[in-house]
This record gives sequence, C-alpha cells and structure tokens, in this order.
Amino acid sequence: MPLTVAAIRYTDDLPAMREFLEVLGLSPAVTSSGWVDLHAGAGRVWLHSAGDADSPSAAGQTNLCFESSDLIGLAERLGTTYVDETFGASLMITDPLGDEVQINSVHADTYGYRTHEPTPDASTCVVAVRFTDPAGPYVRFLRTLGLERSMSAADGTYAQFSAGTGAVGLHVGDGTSLTGRSGALVSLCLTTARDLDTVAKDLQDHGYADATVTHADDSRSVHVTDPDGQQLQIRAA
Repeated sequence: MPLTVAAIRYTDDLPAMREFLEVLGLSPAVTSSGWVDLHAGAGRVWLHSAGDADSPSAAGQTNLCFESSDLIGLAERLGTTYVDETFGASLMITDPLGDEVQINSVHADTYGYRTHEPTPDASTCVVAVRFTDPAGPYVRFLRTLGLERSMSAADGTYAQFSAGTGAVGLHVGDGTSLTGRSGALVSLCLTTARDLDTVAKDLQDHGYADATVTHADDSRSVHVTDPDGQQLQIRAA
C-alpha cells in the first residue's frame, strides 16, 4: 500500500510560495484560491492559506502528512478507523512526539478545484524532516507505516526513510537552526540531482538573493530563505 509523503505548508503568501517552489522544480496539479497541490518528482507539497485553516496555524508552519492509495487497508493494519468527509477519506494518528499526522486517501474528485497536468523535475524529492532521535521510537512509527531506511549519516545525527514516493528525515535537535523557532513540527527540505551551483543561481536570478551553496563535512547543500521566512535546504540526491 504505497504512501506518498506530503508536507503541508501554511502560508500568508500562497502565490509567492508557489512561485518559489516552481523555481525548484515542483509543479501544480490542483489549485484554488487557498490551496495548491504541488508535485515533485517524488513527494508533494500542499500549500494552504494560513488564514483559511480549520485550526490555528502560523504562517510558515509545516506539518507531516501522507496520501495512501489504500486507506482502508492501512486503517485495518493500524487498528484504527478512517472518516469519510466532504473532501474525501482520511485518518489521524498520533506520532511518538505527540503530534497528529493526517493520512488522506487518493482523491479522484477534485471538488471543483482547477486541475493541471503536473510536469515536475523528475529528480526532485520532497523530504519532511522531523527533529528527533534518528534511532529512537520514530523509526518504529515510520516502519509501521511502510517506510524503510534509505540513508544514514555516519555520525548518527540524521537518517532518512523512503515511502512509495517522497521521504521523511529524522534529525537530532529541535530544528531551531533551520526554522528559527524551537520545537518546529517539520522542516521542509528537498533533494535534487541538479547541479547545486545551478540551483543556487536560478534562485538568485528569481530574486532569492541569499541562496548559497554551503559545505558541511563531505556534503554540499543550498540554503535559502523562502517567502514565509523559513530556511529551506536543498541537498544533492
């Protein structure tokens, strides 16, 4: 039962966030005045207007979500129930950090939203990073959902788990260095097979002047401030 990793970002400037992510190779599949479903080569980013959210959500907040092609089977395996509402079926589970994670069914009905044929950069992958022990209880949680470890840092500070499409990263710390706030739910990151110097230049050419390639140990990545004021990291795939 393949899962798609989806990072939902609440934003005060949906058009600017959409343009920013399109520069990075994501492409819209469904749009409305308060919602954009952007596809990467692997994984999704769902942009949601912060002012239209059902529950209070700060602009720049990112949450971990999934989409399942077999929500009924997943609910049975997890021993929980799903709800079928106006915009499709979903289930909520509590992760080891005490936060709710939403899993949606694949929606065949777009409920009047505008649809597009997405053409993402096939090499771009969405990585939703949680700040927790990469060898702790979150590992079992992800494996229960069907994700498997795809890479680990040699020093044990980071591990990445892949789903059917997209990935979840587990990083030590509280995320302050990436998000500017302690206890961040999720940091939105990307990986790409594109040349990182070219990625940084493309961002600079589109007005994101602080996009820079940084070096840490043996790895390189692009760091840039997104329109919500959050740090986004793009790593080599």
